[in-house]
Amino acid sequence: MVRYTVKKRKKTRLTLRILGLFLATFFGGMTSLFFMGKYHGHYIALVFFMMFALYGIMLILHTFSKTAYDVTYEFDVDDFSIKSWRGTKTYPYNAMRDLNHVIPDNENIYSIIHFYVGRENYLLPFSYRKELADKLYIFLNERVTSAIIGEDLRPPKAPEADEIVDGEAVVKNSKSEKS
Repeated sequence: MVRYTVKKRKKTRLTLRILGLFLATFFGGMTSLFFMGKYHGHYIALVFFMMFALYGIMLILHTFSKTAYDVTYEFDVDDFSIKSWRGTKTYPYNAMRDLNHVIPDNENIYSIIHFYVGRENYLLPFSYRKELADKLYIFLNERVTSAIIGEDLRPPKAPEADEIVDGEAVVKNSKSEKS
């Protein structure tokens, strides 16, 4: 089993929340003053005030997302788990798609493993740990390809009674029809 934790700083979340609260209250107040008739500016200023207020709200909402907290990835032989502050989710390797290993020009500084599970994408950054990133990518690539190939080589299951297969209805013969 391979376990890797992506750490996030609590101070960053707090800073973004304070900045978002400031932007939302200040520019939201300017927007409300405009609508109350106390600010006689241009309408283009109203658009900018509203955009900055919405940006502040977006910053606040983003700090409560799953990626703003620590995420622990546990890669077993058969499946992998993603633990965040919202709970633990376990997936088989054939659910992982588009596995990439990003290596920059100066490969000693950082390396990134990027993959999708469903509609969510995950980044595993490795700062000054290229060897660990290479080993983990090889491990994941072997597991994902064997899960996909193993899934493709399975024989197709027999259709059930009255099941539609490739646009044609398939009906099983009952025992009474055979005799």
